[in-house]
Amino acid sequence: MELNIKELSNGIRIVHQEVTHTRLVHCGFILDIGSRDESKEQEGLAHFWEHMAFKGTQKRKTFHILNRLESLGGELNAYTTKEKVCFYASTLKEHFGKAAELLFDITFNSTFPEKQIEKERQVILEEMAMYRDSPDDAIQDEL
Repeated sequence: MELNIKELSNGIRIVHQEVTHTRLVHCGFILDIGSRDESKEQEGLAHFWEHMAFKGTQKRKTFHILNRLESLGGELNAYTTKEKVCFYASTLKEHFGKAAELLFDITFNSTFPEKQIEKERQVILEEMAMYRDSPDDAIQDEL
């Protein structure tokens, strides 16, 4: 299968591969930022942003973000690693436009609602503490 890559003038790369034997489409934004890029004072910031992207945009509230694809049988999710933040969706091909527009909206138009900031900050701090409580993970990180 052919893989098509196009780089936009702002450095964003679009990667496309058509799979004709399925009715599903998987798409997403993978951003070249992650926990490895954070200073000690910024620790958890990439992960925090990943969480906050789902809390509201200039034109959507949390409910509308979470239900946009779910109501169509699709899925919207995200993850953060040391190297990247990824927002992605899976849905039927006929809903690709809705998935792509939603991903663009949460990736580039998040509003970080003030009511949600402290709540999500605590969630991230708890997740970081859980991670530190796992010696296997901590040793792997140090290596």
